[in-house]
Amino acid sequence: MNASQNKPIKISIITIVFNDAENIHETLSSVRNQDYENIEYIVIDGDSTDGTKEIIEKHIQHIDKFFSEQDEGIYDALNKGIHHASGEYIGFLHSGDFFYGNDVISSLALNIEREGCDAIFSNLDIVDPKDTKKILRHYTGNNFSLLKLRMGIMPPHPTFYCKKDIYEKVGKYTTKYRVSSDYEMMVRMFYVERIKYFYLDKTTVKMRSGGESNNGFKGQIQQNMEIYDAAKRNNFYTNYLLIACKIPLKLAQYITRS
Repeated sequence: MNASQNKPIKISIITIVFNDAENIHETLSSVRNQDYENIEYIVIDGDSTDGTKEIIEKHIQHIDKFFSEQDEGIYDALNKGIHHASGEYIGFLHSGDFFYGNDVISSLALNIEREGCDAIFSNLDIVDPKDTKKILRHYTGNNFSLLKLRMGIMPPHPTFYCKKDIYEKVGKYTTKYRVSSDYEMMVRMFYVERIKYFYLDKTTVKMRSGGESNNGFKGQIQQNMEIYDAAKRNNFYTNYLLIACKIPLKLAQYITRS
C-alpha cells in the first residue's frame, strides 16, 4: 500500500456461479450497492444453462470482467478469478451470498489501511436459503489460532480478503479436494507463510445454507478426511481426534443463535 498517493486500495471481488438464476441477482446487486469507490468486480460463470447468464448480462455495466465457460469446479473457477484480478486485495462473494449492508468493503478497506495487514476476515451468518432473515448459524472468526486450524477451524472463507501478492506467492487453490481446498489454502497462508492478519469483529456476509461441505454426515466425514490430508501435505500436524474437537465448537455456533 502506498499511502503517499492517497488513493484508495483496489479491491477485487470475485463471484463464481453455475446455474443459479434464482439467487444470482441478489449477489450482483449486493456488490453494485457497495459505497466503496475502487472495486473491481469479476464474475466467473461455469457456462450456465438455466438463464443465469442472461441475468448477469442485465448487470453487465456494473461488472468489470465476465467470463462464461466450462470449468473443473469451484476451485478451478476461483483460480480463474484470481488470475484475472488486478486489485491489491482479493475476496470472494459466491452466488447466493450477499453483503451485510452497503458499507462492508469500505469498512474492510479502512481496517486494511489502518492495520497494514496481509489479510482480513470477519464474521458470517449462515441463513435459511428461502428466508434469509432466519439465521441458522453465526460463524465467527474471533480467537483464531493455529490450534483451531489444526482442528479444522478456519476463518470464514466468504469474509476473507487477502493481498494478491500472497496468492501469487503461495500458488493456486488445489483442485485435489472436493470441499476442503479453501482449508488447504489457509494452511499455506497462516502456517507456511505466517501471513499478518486482522480480525474485524463485524458480521459482513450472509451465506445461504447448503453446498458440498454441509451435505450431511457423509459430507462431514469426507471433509474431515480431506482436512487431515491437506494438513499432512503441508507438514502441519493434526490428527483425527483434534479434528473431532471442532464438533462442539461448531454446535455452539448454532446453539447461541437459537
